Amino acid sequence: MAESFATFRDSSGGMRLRSVKAGNDPRNLALDRRLVTFDSKWTNSFRVRANGVVSGAALGAGYTTMSGGVAYRQSKVLPFGGSGPDRPTLAWQRNNGGALNGGALGYARGYGVCGVSMTGSQIHISPARNTVDYVYYVFTVNPQTEEASGAGGIFLGRHPLYGTGLYIGRPGVDPRSASLDDMMLTTQRNHFQIAETAQTSSAHDTVVTDDPFPFTGPNQSSPHSRRGFTINLNGWYPDYPPVIAYSTDMDPSDPSFQVKYSHNCSVFWLSPNQILVVTSLSGGVRVGIVGSDPAYAPGTAAEVVRIAKVRGQGYFVTKKGIDFRFAGPNDFLFRSDRQTPRFTGFAPIIAGAPTGIYALPNPPTTGGIPFSFFMAYWNPETQWWCGCGMVLMQDAYRFTISGTNYYFGPAVVAANYTINTFKLYNNPTFSSGFFGSVATMNVSDF
Repeated sequence: MAESFATFRDSSGGMRLRSVKAGNDPRNLALDRRLVTFDSKWTNSFRVRANGVVSGAALGAGYTTMSGGVAYRQSKVLPFGGSGPDRPTLAWQRNNGGALNGGALGYARGYGVCGVSMTGSQIHISPARNTVDYVYYVFTVNPQTEEASGAGGIFLGRHPLYGTGLYIGRPGVDPRSASLDDMMLTTQRNHFQIAETAQTSSAHDTVVTDDPFPFTGPNQSSPHSRRGFTINLNGWYPDYPPVIAYSTDMDPSDPSFQVKYSHNCSVFWLSPNQILVVTSLSGGVRVGIVGSDPAYAPGTAAEVVRIAKVRGQGYFVTKKGIDFRFAGPNDFLFRSDRQTPRFTGFAPIIAGAPTGIYALPNPPTTGGIPFSFFMAYWNPETQWWCGCGMVLMQDAYRFTISGTNYYFGPAVVAANYTINTFKLYNNPTFSSGFFGSVATMNVSDF
């Protein structure tokens, strides 16, 4: 049986670890990128800076007035600073089960995709609630330009700085001296992977109203109908992990745009292999099942066998203190049958770009709609907005509420639309405009 991973000396002189989907040759450097799950030669590979599951009541509160006091936004605050859009972030509200449509539709766990914005010293996520948990991943990876390449390195053993473990530095850095932020894969940090992807057509199978609805803004007054898509998954996920979800279309000509288009998708686990994705936008939905534990806290533990190369199955790294021989399905930091995300293409969104359809940079040649990260600088108050597959200025409320027009904006919405395009909505009434960027990811139908 062909091995799905290989360690070999790269042409640049460093050691290289490469893993692929089963049945493919990891030494084939021309292999379709959708089939490559990890490569230590990658630039712009997602590196986890921080992750967590924390109650809303335990997070700091943010309050931002917008456009000279016309509107405001309440948020929860993650205290991670940076120099700009250098902290791509995924965040969700989460509850531990409930029911929709008056109790007719029960679910085991629910997630609401948060709006994410960044100032120089903080990351703001919304809606802001005390009665839910917040799940987040903050990454150390550049979403706007390709990182430097160079000889890579793999260190396995007792590290001079960090202790015994595995250390794979990003290209161009020495794993013996690099910071943990520069480690593509290490036993000293959490590691982010995607276990499975799925995509639907625009035909939804149910309707959900947000009366009650757990993951919209707390100030919302009247109920609205949202389109629901039931998706049967290939894998089995009894831990009900977070799900990246975004809508694949939007119609700004809809007269109720300002109300309907003000929230990202919500995801409800109906069973370990079935989810319901709810959206207020047109088109279908695209999802990625997260293959990492958001609550994992790295640290010291008993030294056990954590790294294994299993013939015919792949390369595995367990969580701290868990011996590979006794590991369960959710006890791994890294599995070579799951895909580590990276950015593969970059393009600017020019200031004041008009509403329209634009090309994604370096899209895949075949398969479903790819995943991407959008970054949009809207104004000095909210600064950088961030979203995976879709970016949306979310949860801004007018001080004067009139009928159902209580949302302010949105000023900008961008969402992946086809395999090689994205749609952009730029509200011309916001004279300050915005600018930003889009970065295509390798995650698709791997």
